[in-house]
Amino acid sequence: MKRLLIVLAVVLAGSMIVYGGLALFAHAFMQADSYPTFMADYQAKTPHSYEEAKRSFSDFVAKAFPIGSDESDAIAQITNGGFQITTSSSEKVELVWKRHSGPCSEQYSIVIGRDPNGRIAKIAGQLRPICL
Repeated sequence: MKRLLIVLAVVLAGSMIVYGGLALFAHAFMQADSYPTFMADYQAKTPHSYEEAKRSFSDFVAKAFPIGSDESDAIAQITNGGFQITTSSSEKVELVWKRHSGPCSEQYSIVIGRDPNGRIAKIAGQLRPICL
């Protein structure tokens, strides 16, 4: 009788560990990182597909940081949101941010072309989804 109780306790404890681990994995798998503050307008649109999201992000970047606006202010706002500068030259700056989004990861990049006066001459945003 004692052996039966020990076996049942081990089976019950093992089952709890397995199901608890699966629940934690599912929660972590479906959770998404929040967007930076400057991307609040982009987040509010919630595109339904990655093709829509790619176009939407590119449009958002062009509207949020229009050509002719101050390049250093744009870079400060973007880096304060968590983007990292990956490339910087006298002509352009590239910034990248990676976001966990459920079963996918997303890499957002912004390339800012600057003119000699410190203004944005060209800007492009790109979203690269990486899904399992």
